[in-house]
Amino acid sequence: MTSSGDKRKNRDINVELLRIMACLMVIVLHVKLFSVKDGQVRDTVLMVQTLASIAVGSFFLMSGFFIPNQSSVPRVWKSFLRNTALPALLVVLAVNILGPWLDDEAGFLEGIMAFDLPDFAERLMRAIIGLDVSFLGNGCAHLWFIMSYALIMIWAPAIMLFAHHDGKRLLTFYAALALFRLCIIDITKMTGIPVVIYLVELGPVEVLYFVLGYLIYTFRDRLAKAGWTAPVFGALAVIWFALVFLVQRTYYVFLMDQGRDVFDVNISGAYYTSWASFCAMVSACLVALFVLSLDIKGERLRKAIEVLGSLTFPIYLIHYPIVMKINAMGFGGALEKLFHAETAVGAVIYTGFYTLLVFLVTGGLILSFRSIRQAMAHKRIIPINK
Repeated sequence: MTSSGDKRKNRDINVELLRIMACLMVIVLHVKLFSVKDGQVRDTVLMVQTLASIAVGSFFLMSGFFIPNQSSVPRVWKSFLRNTALPALLVVLAVNILGPWLDDEAGFLEGIMAFDLPDFAERLMRAIIGLDVSFLGNGCAHLWFIMSYALIMIWAPAIMLFAHHDGKRLLTFYAALALFRLCIIDITKMTGIPVVIYLVELGPVEVLYFVLGYLIYTFRDRLAKAGWTAPVFGALAVIWFALVFLVQRTYYVFLMDQGRDVFDVNISGAYYTSWASFCAMVSACLVALFVLSLDIKGERLRKAIEVLGSLTFPIYLIHYPIVMKINAMGFGGALEKLFHAETAVGAVIYTGFYTLLVFLVTGGLILSFRSIRQAMAHKRIIPINK
């Protein structure tokens, strides 16, 4: 067993950087403006939306970096329950208790007093049994990722079995077949061209990300020796993002020409920048390969990445309720006016500033909590983790 200091030294700093990028992109998805307004596509907003398409997929990929190589399935499940599910459950409880206050519908104490524990328990059980966060309220909408992660945990033993018994070729074949299936679906989504190929269901998209993450992390050194370096993956990512931007823009125009409602176009029409599409999956893979190929030097830089990387999951858990509260207070609208978000440049500045604000505020709250907890542990007020 390694000490906590050894664990910190052994952390892959490139993975931590990818965590930070993915976390920022998740926040972008929750603060960005709509890409279609007044029947017109806002190209700068769509550009931001395209870049942010890697957000959720990157986290699914990272789940495959390490889990398949673990030796014990019970240990993997225990780690998921303790380090992922339990913190998420505490956030769900807190958000439901503070829900009326977060929505600015009631005062802080008034909202707490209105909390209905039996109703919450019933909704929580429905959410767990059905893997559906819609029962938990708007403030928990972002936690659908935890449900999807639970789905990966169900499939993890099978993937671990192949990983431990030299099943890389079989997993590669599965990934190629599943990617081909997603590619066909992406093509038919807009063209409407009938496909005569029988597209057998190949498991959840989350599991495909999981397998791809395992393959990427396993073969990254071999790719580097073959000349696939960071500049190569960076150039490919730029080209691919440009293609996805054009495809998604064309799809928006296609839907508007059909007379679809603008709100519907913005919500359900953002298919090619959605994590479950072939386009977004390739984007996430290219960015992951680019970041993993970087040679990150400088002790201070590496330390900063390590600290920020350790904050990403807590930030993910609580950032959305904070965004809700900020918007309920009218601060989000004030930022739109301040930065003239109706303009192309203003929209980018608004999204960038708002994203960094939420990231820093949320990260600051987490660091403050950790400092208080450490001080209490030092004084033996709470037990010290060993």
